[in-house]
Amino acid sequence: MNQGGATVRRGSRVTRLAAFACWAALTWAAPAFAGPYSRLLVLLPGETAAPGSPSGKTGTPTAQTVGVPFSITVHACDNTWTTVTSVTDQIQILCSDASATLPPSSLLSSGVGTFQVTFNAGGTFQIFAHDQTDGTIPDGTSSSVQALVLQGFVFSAINQKNQYAGTPMNITVRAVNPSGGTVTGSASPPSGRTAACGGGATAARGARTTVAGRRNRK
Repeated sequence: MNQGGATVRRGSRVTRLAAFACWAALTWAAPAFAGPYSRLLVLLPGETAAPGSPSGKTGTPTAQTVGVPFSITVHACDNTWTTVTSVTDQIQILCSDASATLPPSSLLSSGVGTFQVTFNAGGTFQIFAHDQTDGTIPDGTSSSVQALVLQGFVFSAINQKNQYAGTPMNITVRAVNPSGGTVTGSASPPSGRTAACGGGATAARGARTTVAGRRNRK
């Protein structure tokens, strides 16, 4: 009897543990249900949505280059920053850079919209999302993001006097601002500012480049 009773007790405990495990799995796997739509979240490049967090997002905004378009994402959220997928309101994008190139107003799809913005001045700016359909929703405000002025690119000096056709050589390209300082946050490639040269080398437009069709003699 005692042994039988112990067996029953063990079985009962296992059953309870199994039931708890099933409940936990279902609870953790269940999607978050959004409450009423109450605010807008603006995400910049480098940021991702983080529902339930104080700011609704995580990450650090990536510095942008003046004159280069980039995309932002706007989410219609409840008070926990969970996306309310039923919202299809029309959103207008505004910016603290008065010279910025802004997109036309657009409707959200499933509570989310993507917009393209271009800064046209250097400095630190914020982007705002305004709900034109529901005036009770406060404007969403982005994190502050830096706009870097890019004047051009400077190629490093070639130390070795003679080069060999068809042989790669290492050079460094530096993004610079109008004062000649390095634009440390720029991720823009020098497209449109380089010209292809023979032998696979490239040089800035306006720079003198000589590529021989035979091996140069030292």
